[in-house]
Amino acid sequence: MKEWFKQKGLAGEKDAGLVQKTLKGDNRAFAELVGRYYRLYISVALGYTHEADLAEDMVQEGLVDMHRALHTLREPEKFAAWGETIVRRKCLSYLEKVKNEIKALKEYGREANRIRERGSGNPNSKGLEDERKTAIIKAVSGLPRKYREVSVLFYFDQLTANEIADRLNITSESVQIRLFRARKMLKERLSRN
Repeated sequence: MKEWFKQKGLAGEKDAGLVQKTLKGDNRAFAELVGRYYRLYISVALGYTHEADLAEDMVQEGLVDMHRALHTLREPEKFAAWGETIVRRKCLSYLEKVKNEIKALKEYGREANRIRERGSGNPNSKGLEDERKTAIIKAVSGLPRKYREVSVLFYFDQLTANEIADRLNITSESVQIRLFRARKMLKERLSRN
């Protein structure tokens, strides 16, 4: 691919020139910029997410944002650092969202326990509770292995993200991301029932 750019005269061009060409509608110029800094952006994203697939997603979303906001770049020669900031913010925003989801899940679990404790005297609540437990267990057991593991350890064994990370030999950020994705899958599966 580099050969194609060299033939078109883009490989030797400075970032500022490529930014200007992109702003004039030359998407090949943007492709050259992306090619120059893609590994850098992936490295930055991996530093935050610790998962290759998620890092790739963050970079792709960051590239879309870069292309849309390119006209706001005041110093085109600093494209690489500007793009790195966008990817970093994208990762931080995602991780904050995951953190908030986990907080909400924990609160949901505490509230479910309070309701279960209050309803334990009602003979009808026992049947509904058993039915709900069965549906949840079925949904969890249908998850892909890596999501099933963290879900069982978190919701059933009530381990913290750090404890799960130690047990599975992964980072706590990976645990949080897997829990976030598992929750989305579970919500979807349980809403079908």
